[in-house]
Amino acid sequence: GGGGGGGAANALFAEINQGANITSHLKHVKKGEGLKDRPVPVAKAAAKPAAAAAKPPKFALEDKRWCVEYQKGAKDLCVSEPLVKHTVYLFKCEDCVLKVSAKVNHITLDSCKKTAVVFDSVMAGGGGVNST
Repeated sequence: GGGGGGGAANALFAEINQGANITSHLKHVKKGEGLKDRPVPVAKAAAKPAAAAAKPPKFALEDKRWCVEYQKGAKDLCVSEPLVKHTVYLFKCEDCVLKVSAKVNHITLDSCKKTAVVFDSVMAGGGGVNST
């Protein structure tokens, strides 16, 4: 069962179904009235995190992944002898050009700015995440 409390629910629905009369007991507020009583929102100063220590640039093959990270202004980066099973992952690179000289499985750009990748072919695909 679901006995008990049916009277309260019926009373609630009867009050809701009044239609236009439901707002009759509300107080009319003129434009601008009541604003002085509300607290004024204060813009919180956006606390910028302390500038993260610049990470050292990285260009290395780790297992099956070429990691190219934190490069700035490097126009002559080259993955010279990748295998088809390798992937290339660029992270936080700025104003760089990377050349991939052979076919790789996948190329990913993550949080890169003004970065170009020159390649002949890719097996599965390529993609960019948070990059401009």
